[in-house]
Amino acid sequence: MTFLKKLLKFLISIMLIVGLVMTYLYPNSSLYYAHKAGGVLVLILVAISIFFQYIFGRRNISRFQSLMRYTFNTLTLLMPIAGILMILFKGGSIDIFGVIELKSFYKDLELARIARLTHKIVGIFFAILLAINVVKFFTKKLQGRAYNLKK
Repeated sequence: MTFLKKLLKFLISIMLIVGLVMTYLYPNSSLYYAHKAGGVLVLILVAISIFFQYIFGRRNISRFQSLMRYTFNTLTLLMPIAGILMILFKGGSIDIFGVIELKSFYKDLELARIARLTHKIVGIFFAILLAINVVKFFTKKLQGRAYNLKK
């Protein structure tokens, strides 16, 4: 696994945790600003990752692996795009680390609601995928220890 993929998994996990904390524990906190900027950063890194994946990626993968790749890429693009559109359709703006500011171009609360729902649903999928990966990681670790104990 490349450095970029590991970085993306880490950032997406952090963004998911920050999103849950700011939504349910601290609804009016400054975490929103960090979450917005982080979402734009994830979007940029995902675009770079997909670009390199299709140029240098393995060509001889199974249909299931290909389906999983397309699904993951779609979700990782959809999540930050939905978050960005949600904010912009509400009439807000996104300050990206003080360098660039994206301002609202069109205010529509119904589209903002749809973007928010999309952002939430994809977040749930990522939470499930994160839980599966954590269980898989610890299962491999426990299997490795059991194998070493048998020796």
